[in-house]
This record gives sequence, structure tokens and C-alpha cells, in this order.
Amino acid sequence: MVSWIDHLIRPTVISVGTRIPFLGVFFGIIGGAMVFGLIGLFLGPITPFGSTHGMALMDGEGRLSPGKQRKGWLAVLVVLVLLLPAVAPASPEIQGVYSLRLGQSPEEARATLAENDRFQRIAGRYFQGFPLYHTSLGKREVRVRPSFQDDLLVEIELRFRREASTNEVSSIIRDQALFAVETLSRRFGEPDRTAVPLSEIVPKTFRDGEQVVTHEWQRGERLAEVALWRDGFEHGVAIALAEQHTREQGDGAVEAF
Repeated sequence: MVSWIDHLIRPTVISVGTRIPFLGVFFGIIGGAMVFGLIGLFLGPITPFGSTHGMALMDGEGRLSPGKQRKGWLAVLVVLVLLLPAVAPASPEIQGVYSLRLGQSPEEARATLAENDRFQRIAGRYFQGFPLYHTSLGKREVRVRPSFQDDLLVEIELRFRREASTNEVSSIIRDQALFAVETLSRRFGEPDRTAVPLSEIVPKTFRDGEQVVTHEWQRGERLAEVALWRDGFEHGVAIALAEQHTREQGDGAVEAF
């Protein structure tokens, strides 16, 4: 427990540049909370009153005195309750895929795709004048389709390479959509919006020439989405990472990439 509290409390309460022994910090926090109240969480480690009062909880053999254990653990509980929210890991930002990042210039994105072995060039194929690449998400292959606005990368579409006919929507498309939702959920948590549950994905859900967003995550001014697309008789799933301003407000459909 001491090791865990060491990692939790020391970097949060004491500045990085200081080198104060952990036990002094620990007893200072406990004693400070008991002497000064909540503000003692911060005053305790830097005043003799906090450390002295914290040490007074111990008996001659370095153990908590029986009559004071409850008071000491109550102080520890107060510390943990107050500090846990502060040290909880922040939700990851939406940045891009591997080394391809939103906000890059066309030249930076081109160099990134060419130099990173995770991306493989699709010979002779272009999207909006930009060379097409494919990469892997686990065992799934996806095409990488970047979109630029004002010479900045504002959207990255990862379109699953395996497409499906109308009759294969239930078997292929639902499996791809489930994989996409689980992948993004592991990274960003539960979706902020679910427009179409996975169980309700059927052929009539698709719109020819458009994309229908089924699940969406928002982090600041950026979005991560799972979307369905249809081109004639071909149906597919895509993961999109985009700047929010590129999205149209409305019923959830967005312009085709």
C-alpha cells in the first residue's frame, strides 16, 4: 500500500523539483489534515506541525497506536477521496492513426505515409489527388483516405477493404461495425452518441452516395466516428477521425469523403 500511495500522492502534492523523503510527505499529509483540516493536505508536508502530528500516530515500534488507528485511516481516506479525481487519467485525445495526425500539412502527411512501414502504397490509386495507402488495424485491412482543408489534414477516413453486397450486410457489415466500435471504445470509452445500434444495421440503413454515422465520440473540437457507406450495390464500414467544423449539423448524415 505504501508503494501505491507513494506513486499517487507524492507527484500530486509535492512539486516535481523537490526531493522530500516519502515518509515525511506521507505523515505530513495525514498530520496536516488532522491539524489544519482540508488545507492541511498542502500545508502539512511543508510545516513541522503536520509531520509531528502525523508521527504521533505511531507507537514506539513504528505501528499505528490502537487508539488512533481509526483517526489516522480517516485522514488517509480524506486524502484519497480528494486526490483520486485529480490523478485520474484523462481521456485520450483524438489525434490520428499511428503517425498520421490531424493538422498535418499535405507535405507532412505525404512524408509520414511514405516513411512509416505501417502504411503501404496502393499503386496507381489516388483520392482527391492524394496517393492512397492501406494499413492494418489488428488483422483488418483498411484504406487510408485523408482530406485537407486550407492545407491542413482535417479528416482521416479508414475504410475497411472488404466490401459487402446487400445480402451480406448482416454477416460482414455488422462484424466490421462491431470491431470498429469496440476498437474506438477501448481507446475513448463509451460512445457519446449512438445513432444506429449495431443490431439495427440493415440494408435500408444505408444511403447511396452518403455516409450514415452510427457511433460518435467527441473530444474537444475533434470527432471519432463509425459510419456506414454505400456506393450502388456495394456496402461498407469506415472509421473517421475529423475536426468538428468539417461536419454538417443535421440528422447525422455527412458528405461523402
